[in-house]
Amino acid sequence: MRIYFFTLLSFFVWAPLLTHAKVVINEVAWMGSADDANAEWLELYNDGAAVELTGWLLSAIDGQPAIALEGTIESQAYFLLERTGDDTVPSVAADEVYTGALGNNGEILELRDANNALVDRVDGSDEWAIGGDNALKYTLQRTQGRWVTAEPTPKQPNHVADDSAVTVPAVTVPEGSAQANSTSDTTHESTAHVSTHTTKQKEITLPPSPEPTLSLDAGPDTIVPVNVPHVWRADVRKEGGKELRTNLVSWNFGDGVTATGKRVEHAYRYPGDYVVTVHAERPLFRPPLNAEDRFVVHAIPLSLTISHADMHYVELTNESTYELDLTSFTLAAGTTYFLLPDATIILPHATVRFSAPVTKLVVLNATIVGLFTPSGVLVATSSAVVAQHGTTNHVAESSSTTAVYAASSTTNGQVTTAAFSGPRTDTVSGNPAPVATNPQVALVAQAYDGVDDTERGEPTFAWYVVGLATIIMTALVAVFLIRREQVAGQEVIEGFEIDSDE
Repeated sequence: MRIYFFTLLSFFVWAPLLTHAKVVINEVAWMGSADDANAEWLELYNDGAAVELTGWLLSAIDGQPAIALEGTIESQAYFLLERTGDDTVPSVAADEVYTGALGNNGEILELRDANNALVDRVDGSDEWAIGGDNALKYTLQRTQGRWVTAEPTPKQPNHVADDSAVTVPAVTVPEGSAQANSTSDTTHESTAHVSTHTTKQKEITLPPSPEPTLSLDAGPDTIVPVNVPHVWRADVRKEGGKELRTNLVSWNFGDGVTATGKRVEHAYRYPGDYVVTVHAERPLFRPPLNAEDRFVVHAIPLSLTISHADMHYVELTNESTYELDLTSFTLAAGTTYFLLPDATIILPHATVRFSAPVTKLVVLNATIVGLFTPSGVLVATSSAVVAQHGTTNHVAESSSTTAVYAASSTTNGQVTTAAFSGPRTDTVSGNPAPVATNPQVALVAQAYDGVDDTERGEPTFAWYVVGLATIIMTALVAVFLIRREQVAGQEVIEGFEIDSDE
């Protein structure tokens, strides 16, 4: 009797383990289809007894996608998960629809049961090095304990790996998990699962995966003129010194401005020494890999003058001890302007001349010529003095004449007209220099000598109020007259208002 009791007890203890289902991640279409790159799908296969999947979770370690499974997967059966809708895989019914994209730069997928025990794991990091082809739209398939790249087989037996197939050993689930020593190394030897056709592909021998790394080089210390946009690039590398294609790079320019991306552009408004910090992240790993770099930017005043201007040429002088790149700077004169071409360089303490036949600038005796940065800040003028008030450029004229530029661009003999106007810049109040709203239509400053608005004949606040009141009264009178005309064209009969024939 005692032997019978222990035999029965042993059966109840070991029977669940002997009949435990072998559910694996069987196929991954991370590349989508030829018609739609978002037509992604995943497939599970059960090589054991039927399993209730409700409460199970299939997810990437970066959090997307995270699929809460529902339903039952039968023995020797497939479970198809289609992204967004049931039409993701045409003519094949989905067992469940999910949301969330698989990254083409790689994912690590984990399948966990209702007790959060790890059931299966697929390491597709480093741009899915284990399989799948984005160009051919071939999927990643598990066959006979290996990974192969082959034509999609949704809810069908996977391709058999032969000597010419691209294969990678399948990942073994850690010992002690729900499917230890049985799940990831399953060979699917059932005749209902293994097909007889093969995929002919070139054999690839993969070396051992190197330890994941991340390095960042943002460049050396830099000298830049104020109010001139400068471009910085971050060099991000992974293991083996290979360039990493990522935009997860954040910049802090030290003046309160931040940006993201491997290539960024910034202009400092004030001189000074700024510490720039750069941070790169590789989030597909837990914990994520991070790298940082820093350098110093010396923002210095732009020492550039228009030393001469007439109907023959405009002369620029670089008074600083470093060369200047005047790419996309603008020369404006009267009704014309000229955009300096790329890589226009002036050496230290050097003078260059731009002839009128090239620039098409119309410089008359009373014309004021202005030089503007790519962001539209006025930095030099031929008939006015550019005063350096500490950290901000301002324009001061010797007379009370307002310098207003209306200019036209010349490119290959073609003239494009554009009107220029801008806010005033006062040399006493310390207001910032004017900035263009569009680099191609430079915002040219109006130079003031401190004369107030009433002396210039500009409207005061009282005149603005009078003008606004006039507009309102005109609108009310117009509405009244229109309404009166409509009523006059109607008749009233026994309390009803109708339109007359007239």
